[in-house]
Amino acid sequence: MSELIRLEEVGLQRGSKTILQGVCGSFTAGEVIAVVGPNGAGKSSLFRAMAGDWLPCQGHIWLHGQPTQTFRPNERARRMAVMTQSAHLSFEFTVTELVGLGLLPHPQLRTAERERLIQQALALADLQGLEEQTWPTLSGGERQRVQFARTWIQCAGQPEGFIWLLDEPTSALDLAQQARLLVHAKHHARAGGGVIAILHDLNLALAFADRVWVMASGRCIEQGDTQSVLSPRLIRSVWKLDATRVDINGRAHLCMGHPVDNP
Repeated sequence: MSELIRLEEVGLQRGSKTILQGVCGSFTAGEVIAVVGPNGAGKSSLFRAMAGDWLPCQGHIWLHGQPTQTFRPNERARRMAVMTQSAHLSFEFTVTELVGLGLLPHPQLRTAERERLIQQALALADLQGLEEQTWPTLSGGERQRVQFARTWIQCAGQPEGFIWLLDEPTSALDLAQQARLLVHAKHHARAGGGVIAILHDLNLALAFADRVWVMASGRCIEQGDTQSVLSPRLIRSVWKLDATRVDINGRAHLCMGHPVDNP
């Protein structure tokens, strides 16, 4: 599979604070990659750097083999969609209007094709019946599903080589909606796209991610196959928690225990 993003010794500063240092690695098409780590580890900062919002002070980030800063915003939007943790809107857009914003990078689409994609996205995110509701009237979970539908539609039905950056996409969703969203993410990857998702639930990472990046103190301290990396030893070291790994119906599951003082 083709390489979508490469990071080479990436460092990032905001003011006088160093928030990323020496981050290296690559993301390829066909994979779901989970980015995990404790609060303040640098996960969202890493996403902002990959999305082109923040330029690194050291190193390089390559998107489809080119430096990210060489892409104009509209060009980047035809290669990558970003689902943020939260969105703050001042206007009373309807659900349909918000989802349709994902097609702005594709002005060439005919009206009939735009309508077909919007209806498909609404159904995929379980938003049918909410089409005319406005943003302020939506619950947290409904807002998150609207954001996901906008992210999904941004590739305009052409997932190959298209990257999804999902920052805590399941945080406001119920259990069924969490699984549904991550199944769709896996389908996108298997169709030739790439998915990079910040997740706090390590069991969701075990269930849906092919590889995992573990962030701590602004560094990627470990990366690799999800089943191998997410071990009780690692959890004790990074999160300062006891954990036990068990197999349930042939699938690995982590049972979290108490905080530990001396990991």
